[in-house]
Amino acid sequence: MKIALINIFGSYNRGDALLLESLHHSVRSVFGDKAEVSGIAHFPELEQVHFPDVQWNTPPGRSYAENRWLRRAENAINTAGISLYSHIPSSTWPLPLPPMQQRTGVDAIRRSDLVISSAGGFLLDVNVSIYGNLLQLHLAKRFGKPVILAPQTIGPIKSKYLKRLTRHVLSRCDLICAREQPTYDFLTQSLQLNPHQVFRTTDLAFEHDQIDATAGHQALRELGISAGDRLIGASVVDWPFKEEANRQEHRRQYEQKMTHVLETLSKAHDCTVLLVNQVSSDLPLAKRIAQNASQEGASVVADDANRSTGAMRGMINQCDAFLGTRFHSCIFAMLQNVPTTAIAYTHKTTGIMSDLGLSHRSHKIGSFNTQQIIDIVTADISNRDRASDQMKKAREGLNFPKFESILRDFATQHNLTPS
Repeated sequence: MKIALINIFGSYNRGDALLLESLHHSVRSVFGDKAEVSGIAHFPELEQVHFPDVQWNTPPGRSYAENRWLRRAENAINTAGISLYSHIPSSTWPLPLPPMQQRTGVDAIRRSDLVISSAGGFLLDVNVSIYGNLLQLHLAKRFGKPVILAPQTIGPIKSKYLKRLTRHVLSRCDLICAREQPTYDFLTQSLQLNPHQVFRTTDLAFEHDQIDATAGHQALRELGISAGDRLIGASVVDWPFKEEANRQEHRRQYEQKMTHVLETLSKAHDCTVLLVNQVSSDLPLAKRIAQNASQEGASVVADDANRSTGAMRGMINQCDAFLGTRFHSCIFAMLQNVPTTAIAYTHKTTGIMSDLGLSHRSHKIGSFNTQQIIDIVTADISNRDRASDQMKKAREGLNFPKFESILRDFATQHNLTPS
């Protein structure tokens, strides 16, 4: 049994790392350790360290050039080469381009019995990587492979051309797992996909079961935070606000408002606020917020270490409350019953919080009221047991099948010999 995992962003983002850990666990649970698993990831060398039982490859068509124009040119050349390569037996390919590791990734798809596209939120037009992600799905169907999209956020897609292209590729996939209602509605109504193709699930992160409490305690000690200290956790996102006319002003307002909220909470509760490092590209913003808040007498710390998902969950487990913009950090908190408030920058957050019955704890990134956020977090700290029980009941109320069960049923229906 040969399985190809495609469209992996991976461990660079601790939220995506958690999704990959859960996906890997599901694949091994269903197909066993003897299954040959290959993967296509943005940073294959990083995934090889975390998942040595998987053969990792570079995404087809991708360029790593630092110069934007050179990167675009190489992307175009590599993509054209991949398109030709997919129509010719690999043993007879005469050219040194595209790069060997990209051709190896295409061959992994070509030889597979099943292709699974990673859980996550990458099919939306706010990110140009959508073309590369659609290319991998197209290649899978070009080779006639059964394709499953693990729990996804898909859309919005405003471009008519890109919407048509997305519909063309997704309409040929066998099963698409939508992790929140807005995605299901976008697929079945806007893209007009067959509802039998689309399955309502929730985020794969809720199936994650690895927490490293010891590493979490050690990480907090390294940051000068002792066991038993009152602690509020938080995460921020360096969001581009591409849909706004004045992007820089919206970015400035978000930073200013988060600084005010965290500074006020730290002072009001005489506690430390910990900004966790879910995605390293957010660190410059997190450090500015921590520095500016601390200059006003607050205790706000930005963790700049690359922690494992288990260690990060162990750190968040020690928090009295959590205010997250990066949504998987919010899920980390909810998994530990830490009272959680979310700042939403995509419908992933609003949709899943609605499924949880926690819409009142979800606030839009461009318009949230700082005093309302402060009041909610303050109430959570004052009534911690009641707020924690609300988190527990919300998780238990998610009435969706696990992805592992969906995968097992699919394997049985398609005679893919699960273990």
